Amino acid sequence: MNRPRLTLRLALTLGAIEVRLRKRFPQLTWWLTPKPRRPKAATEQEASFPQPPGSIHPETVAKFTAELAAYFAEHGSDEVTRSRFAYRNWTISPDLEPDAPPTKHKFRCLGEDDDGKPCGAESQEYAAFEDARGWTFGHLKDQPEHTSYEQVMCRPWMMRPGEFL
Repeated sequence: MNRPRLTLRLALTLGAIEVRLRKRFPQLTWWLTPKPRRPKAATEQEASFPQPPGSIHPETVAKFTAELAAYFAEHGSDEVTRSRFAYRNWTISPDLEPDAPPTKHKFRCLGEDDDGKPCGAESQEYAAFEDARGWTFGHLKDQPEHTSYEQVMCRPWMMRPGEFL
């Protein structure tokens, strides 16, 4: 796996974790979003311990950790969403299981009327191909110049999991 993809996946994962935390703990969004610092008076600046910009005070982290622990103690850790992504090959094939819906057959006339418009007559849906094909002979009796048809078939298909990549 190349480096940019790994970096992108890591960034997306961290972003998803932040979104989950923001939804679960709306009162703590101030902790996740750094706020601009207001300038302190000269005496306060000299007296306070210098912290790098964007750093979080240890008391804030301790408070947040205590609130998280209280939440999980109350709700249990089963609510924690964990995801595992795996890539795999899939194949699609006709669904031949006994409980699968039946295959439906239908025919549509492609012939043209005397004025050049397409006929477009359709048979009803049949479970058996022979019944649908029988409609074409009946339509040919009524319209002897209509000799071209198309078959419309509805067949159930099923996706089957393959090997993991």
